[in-house]
Amino acid sequence: MRLWNAETGKLRRTLINDGYPVYSVAFSPDGKTLATGDFEGIVRLHNELMRSHPLGT
Repeated sequence: MRLWNAETGKLRRTLINDGYPVYSVAFSPDGKTLATGDFEGIVRLHNELMRSHPLGT
């Protein structure tokens, strides 16, 4: 998954998952955390440093 800067159009980060398609994406209200949900039901939180933390199903 790639995150782009909407103002500059430049690539900001590339996030790598475990090969399963990502079906849902949501940002926290402060914009510092991104939550992704995949086909297997795993939710990952990507903090402002873009480290992934699986939460389980």
